[in-house]
Amino acid sequence: MDKKKINTLEENLKKLKEIGIEKISVNTHITEPNIEAILNREFEKLNPTKAIGFVKILEREYGVDLSEWKKEFKAYREQIKKEQEKIFVAVSDEEEEREAGGKLLLIIGIVALIIIAYGTYMFLNSHSSQNTPKVPKSNISKENELKPEIENEELKISSNSKPNNTLQEINKTESVEINETNETNISIKEQNATQNMENNQTIQNQNENNQTSLKLIHESFTLSPRSRIWVGVIYLDNFKRKQFLTDQNITLDAKRDFLIVTGHGKFDIFIDEEKYHYNDPFKIRLLYKNQNLEKIDANTFKTLNRGKSW
Repeated sequence: MDKKKINTLEENLKKLKEIGIEKISVNTHITEPNIEAILNREFEKLNPTKAIGFVKILEREYGVDLSEWKKEFKAYREQIKKEQEKIFVAVSDEEEEREAGGKLLLIIGIVALIIIAYGTYMFLNSHSSQNTPKVPKSNISKENELKPEIENEELKISSNSKPNNTLQEINKTESVEINETNETNISIKEQNATQNMENNQTIQNQNENNQTSLKLIHESFTLSPRSRIWVGVIYLDNFKRKQFLTDQNITLDAKRDFLIVTGHGKFDIFIDEEKYHYNDPFKIRLLYKNQNLEKIDANTFKTLNRGKSW
């Protein structure tokens, strides 16, 4: 840049600073933070679509030449665009590598789940067989066992002429067997009733816990980077996207569900007063849903984002 033009730009900015940020804001209706960012050439704090318009207003109102400022700003925006393109290229390469590894992990996970499910089924089946109460033999088998005794008793009846006493003994034996069976059935019913009461209590406790968790509504959600970072946000209620390239805090609506993808993982997240610390050199994907925050992989991110990686 020509030295004379630099001096002219510095002189014009100095002239505006002498007028005062507050006075310029009153005259031009440009907010004080925007005026301060323009005079200090803090391009990252300015809205790209409004910055040039603000500068033109200053040129018109105070008769200063800020054409060199506009050139610097355009050069800055071109550099930002190149950085974003590099980030997107790096993101694509990384996603291909992680997706290949993710498929292998998915296959291993499915096999492990099948083995665990089969082992659980066999354990429960074995445990159920051991706990099944032994039911007395049916009356039919008992009757078969009693046949020799009945035949002997019939012989005694013919010799001793006491048929009524023998029949009474047989009836008493059958009565005892029926009572034993009934007592066993009653015991099984009592065990089932106790188990049902315990299951109902467990379900009731789970419902109470779920209702308690639903009452928790977060008020604030802030992403605080420890260095300059690119952040993409996708709201799940309408799939609208926002992206940021900044080293300043980013505030999001804590009452909505959304996806987050970052260029690197060196940042902290504050949900109300709770802090989540991340320190990863690679990109991170997060899901904030139903007031809960969790880290997810590329496949899950694409599924939730209707098949798109961003």
